Amino acid sequence: FQEVVSAEFERARRYDQPVGLLMLDIDDFKRFNDIHGHQQGDVVLREVAHVLRANSREIDEPARYGGEELAVALPQTDLEGTYNLAERVRVAVAALEIPRLDGEGVLRVTASLGAAAFPETAEDKNGLIAAADAALYRAKRAGKNRTERAGPLPARSAPAK
Repeated sequence: FQEVVSAEFERARRYDQPVGLLMLDIDDFKRFNDIHGHQQGDVVLREVAHVLRANSREIDEPARYGGEELAVALPQTDLEGTYNLAERVRVAVAALEIPRLDGEGVLRVTASLGAAAFPETAEDKNGLIAAADAALYRAKRAGKNRTERAGPLPARSAPAK
């Protein structure tokens, strides 16, 4: 994940292009694993990853970030484009019908997502990751199954003369 974000960030900076970062966390995934087991949880992760890939472009770079978090680096994508993709992914995840391993019907999950972009919400790679992560956790605190945008960078004051 770090390598992907570093490479995309450096490319964006070099060519003066935006790069978006979407972070996704499956809501209540630990509880889901406790109830349904880790094998069923692995099925959920694969299905959600498939949704990410199906909604991403070829140049986008999905990666696993932490235990149940997924992320996508989005070259040449501003904050609005990153948010729009995140929202499409959120809706698609909520619509998933994941077959139960015991054959007893289907399971549903939801996800919370955070969207950030360089240079709109971050000055550097670590700031981009932190901004997307903060937006993700705002989405979780606001009730889950939501997408939140990172806030803009504070305006810089003109240098003193």
